[in-house]
Amino acid sequence: MTNSDLLSGLRQDADRAHAVSAVGDSMTVAVWTIVSRITGLIRFAVVGAVLGPTFFGNTYQFTNSLPNLVYYGFLAGSLFPALLVPALVRHIDAGNRRASERVAGGFLGVTMVAMLPAVPLAIFFGPLALKIAALGGPQAVGSAQVHVGRLLFLMFIPQMFSYAVIGTSVAAMNARKHFALAAGAPAVENLGTIAVLLATAALYGVSRSLTNVPTGELLLLGLGSTGAVVSHAAIQWWGARRAGITLLPRPGWRDAEVRVVVRRAIPALGRQDCSRSRR
Repeated sequence: MTNSDLLSGLRQDADRAHAVSAVGDSMTVAVWTIVSRITGLIRFAVVGAVLGPTFFGNTYQFTNSLPNLVYYGFLAGSLFPALLVPALVRHIDAGNRRASERVAGGFLGVTMVAMLPAVPLAIFFGPLALKIAALGGPQAVGSAQVHVGRLLFLMFIPQMFSYAVIGTSVAAMNARKHFALAAGAPAVENLGTIAVLLATAALYGVSRSLTNVPTGELLLLGLGSTGAVVSHAAIQWWGARRAGITLLPRPGWRDAEVRVVVRRAIPALGRQDCSRSRR
């Protein structure tokens, strides 16, 4: 056997090993994604069972969805941090952990700053949307919906920044080819929210009227649901750290490499928005 034949055989073996590894990674992501989706469906079912088809249930669902909509709507969800992966892979392949942490932390800092303007807008327009939705109903219900919605959203604001940590942590883990935790950790958030809802049902009953919601129930739902998202973010952060990238927010707007990643993201966000409008 010649050297060229030997090299060709080694390359074929490496290609086969890479293909097997890719299939294994895909299966891992698929399985854990299914687990996360199933727990998500159970979560929605529990929301319906505990809060019922009531104004209170609608208010909770709307306000608890706002932080997720802000992150996935304004920053195109997984697309935005996915653009971070190639920059991280370059430093990881070079064995430069400090540079990968600098870029990831800078990206996280830019993402958090980018969401700051959305906070006052959501605080203003969120209750306004609830007020419009309550038109035609009893005035007392409309006023209570705006009041309860504003209190809940104030407790849900930390979720917005938790999703920024989640997205950046997922990018860091994907860059290191750590896929299982990134795909499966959303189940923790779903299970945590389910636990909060069940505790609410046990302590305060189900299908409560919007005009007589106890303060304790609001605090349990608001802080408990946010706690579930924060737990999800903490697990993803730990996963990124375990993969070799400790995430700390940095002033990424001062970092030329981070600015390049963000500039690439802007047209990509525009294309995604256009594609959504065509669907």
